Amino acid sequence: MPQKLRDAGREVIFFNNCSAPATTASRATIEEMGAALGTRLAAVSAAQVDVFMHSLGGLILRSYLSGKQNASGVFRPPATHKIRKAVFLGTPHFGPGFAGLIGAVAGSDPQVRSLLPGSQFMLDLNTWNQGGDDLRGIDALAVIGNAAPIDGVNNGGDGVVALSSGSLLFAASDERNRVVPMCHTDAGPLRLLTSSCRPPFLANVDSDDHLSWRIVRSFLAGTEDWRTLGTALSRDAIGGTRGGVLVNLRDKDDNAVKDATRITAGGTALVRGSDSFYNAFVAAGPRELSITTPTGTSTASVTITAGATAIATVKPGPWAVAALPAAGRIPTRTLAPGMFVSIYGATLASASTAASSLPLPTTLSGTQVLSATTPLGL
Repeated sequence: MPQKLRDAGREVIFFNNCSAPATTASRATIEEMGAALGTRLAAVSAAQVDVFMHSLGGLILRSYLSGKQNASGVFRPPATHKIRKAVFLGTPHFGPGFAGLIGAVAGSDPQVRSLLPGSQFMLDLNTWNQGGDDLRGIDALAVIGNAAPIDGVNNGGDGVVALSSGSLLFAASDERNRVVPMCHTDAGPLRLLTSSCRPPFLANVDSDDHLSWRIVRSFLAGTEDWRTLGTALSRDAIGGTRGGVLVNLRDKDDNAVKDATRITAGGTALVRGSDSFYNAFVAAGPRELSITTPTGTSTASVTITAGATAIATVKPGPWAVAALPAAGRIPTRTLAPGMFVSIYGATLASASTAASSLPLPTTLSGTQVLSATTPLGL
């Protein structure tokens, strides 16, 4: 790929994530690699860069864009960034398949622990900005393989990453997820999971006709060819009928609940990760979650979108889904000082009540909203 980009007149800079210094463990965490990427980008003289990533590389970029820190729930996103376009090849946005096998072999590695489905890292990264991640608005595209089985589902992914995990539907449209008949890699220990696959592989470009390269070349050049190369996720036999779900259990004070012993979605059992339950292949549509804990079984509703992964937050008390500019419902998750804000969610107040005087009261119907420790007018 680097040589093809140079042949196309692009200046290519390689970021060696293995060179990122480790500060808390034997190997650098994904968060530390994201910070090192930010340092590398800051040193580039160009005003903008296009970023091309394979597998874990995509999570490193997302960690940088969100400013994710090693401590769970702490984010310091860069105020500005240089990313113009980004291409994700086989990135496990919600974790890889064969989690039990990978965890058994390398689960003590700090990067692998974060990478596995149901980890706190995956939950944090995919909910950091008001319950989601908009990739800071960058122009993004995903190339996802479907030439191999994943967790018993034929053509469910590239042998390592399931279609719904590689999908960018959490931040981009259907057409920006191009499905190609390829596998993840033939390099390193992961080749054992794709041993039945034959070339070409997602990121191993061996000719001008390589489908990943044709998509990348068109997307970076601003032509329209990429829109017809590969298959849109919605038209894939698996991607168009099944999606993933990551269940996030919270108590009324927003503390994580980790005593669930079994969760199903529409009868499909979810796999327990280190911090939450997950499954990449649940039939699309409205589904009932059945949640078993030591105190009994409860239910909740979730809608599975084909090709995407739903974050199902189950919480008995106030649940804020989004805070948006109140004066105009523009598609942004960014708020500014002094702005009027509308908060959307469930069970936010005991009754519908309107303020009757100025200054605005800081309590209505038993509800109070704090910005850090400052009560806001309601």
